[in-house]
Amino acid sequence: MVIQLPLSPLSVLFLLSTGLLLATAAMTFVAGGTPEVRRWLLALMMADAMWALASVLQLEAASESVAFVATTVWLVTSGAAATLWFLFAVVYTGREPLVTRRRLAVLVAPLIAHAVAFATNPLHGASVSGFTASTRPVTTVVGFSYGPVYATATLYALLLTVVGTALVAETALRDPELYADQSLALVVGAVMPIAGVVLSATGMSLPGVQDVGETSYTPATLSVTAVCYGYALLRTDLLAAGPLVASEGRQVAVESLEEGFVIVDGLGQVIDANAAARELLSTPTLVGRELSAVLPEEATSVDTTGETTVRTDDGAILAAMASDLDDDGRPNVGRAVMLRDVTERERREERLQVLNRVLRHNLRNDINVVRGFAEQIARQELGSMSETAAARRIVDRADSLIGVAEKARTVERLLDAGATVERGPVALAELVEERTREAAAEADRDVRLVVDTPETCRIRSNGAVVGMVCRELFDNAVRHSDRERPTVRVSLTVDESVRLRVADDGPGIPDEDREAVLSGDETQLAHGSRLGLWTVRWGVRYLGGELDIRDRSPTGTVVDVCLPRDASTSFAASAAPESDADPHTERGTDPTAVTAESVDADAGPDRSVAGETPSPDDRPAAPESGSVDGSSLRSTEGSSGASPPPVEEVRDDAETG
Repeated sequence: MVIQLPLSPLSVLFLLSTGLLLATAAMTFVAGGTPEVRRWLLALMMADAMWALASVLQLEAASESVAFVATTVWLVTSGAAATLWFLFAVVYTGREPLVTRRRLAVLVAPLIAHAVAFATNPLHGASVSGFTASTRPVTTVVGFSYGPVYATATLYALLLTVVGTALVAETALRDPELYADQSLALVVGAVMPIAGVVLSATGMSLPGVQDVGETSYTPATLSVTAVCYGYALLRTDLLAAGPLVASEGRQVAVESLEEGFVIVDGLGQVIDANAAARELLSTPTLVGRELSAVLPEEATSVDTTGETTVRTDDGAILAAMASDLDDDGRPNVGRAVMLRDVTERERREERLQVLNRVLRHNLRNDINVVRGFAEQIARQELGSMSETAAARRIVDRADSLIGVAEKARTVERLLDAGATVERGPVALAELVEERTREAAAEADRDVRLVVDTPETCRIRSNGAVVGMVCRELFDNAVRHSDRERPTVRVSLTVDESVRLRVADDGPGIPDEDREAVLSGDETQLAHGSRLGLWTVRWGVRYLGGELDIRDRSPTGTVVDVCLPRDASTSFAASAAPESDADPHTERGTDPTAVTAESVDADAGPDRSVAGETPSPDDRPAAPESGSVDGSSLRSTEGSSGASPPPVEEVRDDAETG
């Protein structure tokens, strides 16, 4: 036989606890609500039930071998119950992210080691010593002396129980209106096994119950635990309205925000960050890193008043605001840092400041000129100048003002952050040639134009913005030239990216203007000129490209615009635009879209302009081997006039690249 009958009164109490615990487990299994809390509570109830049942077998064992096996199961389940209670408390209080596989393994390792040590105790005696099982008519008395392993494991299990109980109690104290009833029921249920352990450890005995040796009274108290947990389930909606629900709600709310939130401990290490923060800082992992590694110290200092703007490595502009984590007035607990992407706001502010500076400068100068000539006409003090010539000067100045205003309006319309961001294939080679030839034809002087482009080059971008950039580059080269017949070279090359180069032989760009445009610091502007270069900067940035400006030898300027490409993307050459669409943009796409994405280039054998040897700065960089297989460079040269200059294509071996 395995057990003796009839059962002792204590065994009946243990069986009662087993039945109540199994009933509570059944209620937990069928209940709805938070699955994470239900999972750990169900496991806890089953472990408690196994603990109580093993105690029955321990008390009623028919032999010493049965008593030893029952005691081993009793030790394993009691330790498991303590661990599962701690895990349940962690999850119930909203700290589920702390339960990782590695931490779980570390948590249960001591208890597994104790179970193995007890099962193999006859080999080493480190767990218990002097194990005996005295079979009596009513009960079987198990006796042994505690070894160091057993004592350590018992203290560890008791520690887990106390810490878990403290976590639940802290929740009740923090939010008594919401969780007082259910937390109190859980705390009472957890305290009962602790009372049983204390009762057994002090050698006290229950009234009417004879000596049971080392068998613990604790399973008898689990009946109260089962009742308390059942009350929490049925009367307080434990699984549907616990702290974990609120914690997950806060987490979802924070994760869904567009603003980034980073929590830093007192040592400056990131302990939490939402998805927006990881995206804004372009790093998939922030937790565990020093915040100073991704943001400058001044941006996250609580001593800084208001927002601090910082630039990331990829050019984004972030506004950072830090605040102390207040923990009952204790200093240096940590900081919360909020991050917002203010790139579009800062760029729009930059445009407004530059446009405002230019408009004020031009308006003041041109109005003074208009007023001066108008007064001379009124007083008839023109001297050798005719009234017609003076009137023409007035008209020219008025046209200049209108042109600046129109350019400002165009920039705001095309680059407005609220514009629809769409893109389509753009025939870049044709667009570059067309825009530059149009600009040459409308120039105020004769212009020698040299254009080198591939036979075909399509990018997925916005035709209006790309065309504006091309036109502004050419206009800038001609407008500021000090030559009667300036030469402007426009080249387009394709390798890993698409590079548009415009080189002129003018006097060059003043250093302060060049530095202001490249750095984006409009405060460096000394006057109202070079609005065209700022327009190029804004357009290139919207297209996702890069801008470089440098001096040309022996004189002039070279401007490089580099746009990204995606060689795997191609578009049908036969796609015809609708009648009201940009002829260089895919049918149905919005010509005001501002995102450059990819390029598909085809070409054949090199061709160049006869009779002209370009400067090394003018020549496009040679494409990487295989990137433009069998490409064909189309070269045109001509002069401006009433109509676009004629196209002349001549093979020149000296210039064949």
